Amino acid sequence: MNASYDGTSYRCEEDDRCPAGTTCIGGLCVGEGTASVPSTCATLRELGETDDGIYPIDPDGEGPNEPFAAYCDMTTDGGGWTLVARSAEDGGGAFGWLVTSGAVDDLSVPYSLGVEEHALEFDDALAGDVGAGGGVAARAYLLDLPSGFVDDHRSDAVTISRVSLLGDCGEGPAMLRWAGYVEDLSRYWFRDLEEMEPYGLAPHGWNTRYDDCDRGGELNGQQGVILVR
Repeated sequence: MNASYDGTSYRCEEDDRCPAGTTCIGGLCVGEGTASVPSTCATLRELGETDDGIYPIDPDGEGPNEPFAAYCDMTTDGGGWTLVARSAEDGGGAFGWLVTSGAVDDLSVPYSLGVEEHALEFDDALAGDVGAGGGVAARAYLLDLPSGFVDDHRSDAVTISRVSLLGDCGEGPAMLRWAGYVEDLSRYWFRDLEEMEPYGLAPHGWNTRYDDCDRGGELNGQQGVILVR
C-alpha cells in the first residue's frame, strides 16, 4: 500500500510504499525525495501531533544533514520537546551536549543526541527522571537557557531560572541553578555553583549530590532525561 500524502508529508505504516529515496520512520517517509519532514518536535506539535513517541525531524531543512528519528514529548507543558539525553543503569562512555551516542529507541544504554551535529536550536530545557516510554516520569523542571547557550558556554557556566513542572518539590532545585561547560564529554553539567565539579546528568544517572527537594530536586541517583525546545 502506498503512503498517504497529507499536504505536508507522506504518512506511512511499516509495510507502506514510500516515495523513491525515502524510508518509513516513525510514521513518516523521510530521506531524499519529495517527502517533507518537520524541523523539530515543536513544529510537529504545531501541526497537531499530540502523542509522545518517536518521530522523524530535520532541524537544518534543506541543509546537508539527513532527517533523523527523535523522541518527542508532546504533552508536558504544552509539548514539543525533543529528547537530547537519557541515562541508563550502569551506563558509561562519552555523554554530553556535543556527544552523539546510543539509540533513541534503546532504553538499555545511554542516549545522547549531539545537538551541534544535528543542528538543533533551543532556548529551554526540561530536566527530569525517566518514564516507562523514555520521556519524563514523576519529576520535571523547566530550565530557561540563554540564547546561544551551546556556543557561548563551552568552558564556563551561566545562571538559569528553574521552575518545577512535575512533582511536589516547589521551586526548581539549587543543583540546577548553573548550566554550562558544554565541552564536557562526560555529562550534561549542572550544579549550584559556578565552579566545575562532576555534577549533572551522567550516563549512569543524575548526580545532584543531595537527596532532598530544595537542593537536589529528588533526582539524585535517579535515571534521568533532558529534553529541549
